Amino acid sequence: MLFLLVFLIATAVIDFRCRKFRNWMFLTGLLGGLLLPIFGLISLNRDMSSLVLGVAVALLLMLPAYIKGWMGAGDVKFFVVLSVWLGFSPALMASFLGGSVLALAHSLVYLVAVWLQRNNNFSMAFSAGYLNQSINQFISKNTKKKSIPYAGYMAIACMTWLLLNHKG
Repeated sequence: MLFLLVFLIATAVIDFRCRKFRNWMFLTGLLGGLLLPIFGLISLNRDMSSLVLGVAVALLLMLPAYIKGWMGAGDVKFFVVLSVWLGFSPALMASFLGGSVLALAHSLVYLVAVWLQRNNNFSMAFSAGYLNQSINQFISKNTKKKSIPYAGYMAIACMTWLLLNHKG
């Protein structure tokens, strides 16, 4: 699982900083999840039916939001890679749900800051706006972007699940 943890950390850092999940990351994760078990380099607790079901669930959950323009293709690609590694499992669903909760919290901080600024509540707007600006400056090179690093949040949720449920 070391390869997966390093991959998840890299995904979170790059998505937070650039709001991107690069194609080379997709190919690395996909090939790692498919080839490493075949060559016996790692053992994953999933079979082929779990892998196929996981990919199908990932596409069913993510493609409608992508088609509507609510998320980027990188988020879909990342979740497909996770489904290849994890199959259809509690870890996959925890990654989706945990990432969604973190993305919702990110959105709420932003919306509260905007609402407070529009309603001229300067002291609270300053606090919420400063918090939002600080978060964005910390995690993104481009603070003008209003996208949410959903793949990064799913990566954090997945790492949390894997570390809390690690046996051994």
